[in-house]
Amino acid sequence: AFFPGVMVSAFDLPGQSFGEAAIVTNSPRRATVIAEVDTALWWIDRSTVQYLVKQSHSNTRQKREEFLGSVNILSTLTQEERGLIADTMYTRVYKRGDQIITKGDQGDEFFILEEGRAYA
Repeated sequence: AFFPGVMVSAFDLPGQSFGEAAIVTNSPRRATVIAEVDTALWWIDRSTVQYLVKQSHSNTRQKREEFLGSVNILSTLTQEERGLIADTMYTRVYKRGDQIITKGDQGDEFFILEEGRAYA
């Protein structure tokens, strides 16, 4: 099959997706995708994706705010302050045996256990 340029990716497994970066970042497409064989795709338009992303963010923020309300060290914060933290916090996953912080290192991150167990 003719391809106009260098092939940078192949999509050959059900569930693989493409085109989301342009929708999420509102930027031009970064690649041309051509059907190599008869191909069936599901598509979602920009407004639906943006709505779903906003709704997901809102649900995640609400769950994080509720969780932060149960953290003793943050109990004196206002709802607005917990909301600000909820907007800027991320989940980081560690596997069993991974070192999270190291004694003597500069402390520039604050951790709150979401699930699992860790020891010092």
